[in-house]
Amino acid sequence: MPSKNVKFSVNIDRGIVTLELGSVLLSSLVKFLAVYRNQIPQNFQMFKFLVNRSQPKEDQDHLTTWNQHQVENQLELARNTIRDYEKMMKAIDVAFKRPVEEAVFLLGATQFTPKEAWHFTFPTDDMNNHTVLQKVHAIVDHTLLEIASNPGLSESDTFSKTFYSTNMYLMLKMEAEESEQFLSVFEERENFSMPERCPVSQIVFENQPDIEIERESVPEKPSTSWYECKISVKGYKHVLVKGKNIWDP
Repeated sequence: MPSKNVKFSVNIDRGIVTLELGSVLLSSLVKFLAVYRNQIPQNFQMFKFLVNRSQPKEDQDHLTTWNQHQVENQLELARNTIRDYEKMMKAIDVAFKRPVEEAVFLLGATQFTPKEAWHFTFPTDDMNNHTVLQKVHAIVDHTLLEIASNPGLSESDTFSKTFYSTNMYLMLKMEAEESEQFLSVFEERENFSMPERCPVSQIVFENQPDIEIERESVPEKPSTSWYECKISVKGYKHVLVKGKNIWDP
């Protein structure tokens, strides 16, 4: 019987979670969830390439006015989805100018009625470490593979049910932040708590235990707050027009 909630840990291969790695990892998780939760039909880079090269064809005599409107509408929806994913990833880059303890993606019609939640916990003790990690993207790719291949996840309710396009919301737990740049893309959510009525997949990232790190004295941890990203993303609903994709020649 599939379980509703899943929790497991993932060691960061060949590295520690620095600010740089945390930013790249969370942005990659945005693209990972977009594909695996059926919010876009291809991986993000391919989807962006196909949509950007697509233009309404001048020679469309075989299409009715209504069909032409559908093609243009589908292209506009796809471009909006790409634009909002990129805005969310830029907001993540802004957030990771300082340590982030937890990140939650809520998938559903609103952030208050999610159909499922993805909860990621980061080790923050070494985030401010200035160690330059080699092959950051290779480390991230390995981490995503570990998540995708986890047996508990593949056997859970989360992946055992068909999931349709919906909205994605992002919440971050971190030290109180008042910079103008940060508050332009995030706002504090004082009463946020993890949803109880939808499946929650919780992944705990851990630094590789045998990595030697020079640590300075660690001050007492300050209080933290939850922040909601002001950018949400509406998944792309893939619709064929006259039996073709919008990017077909």
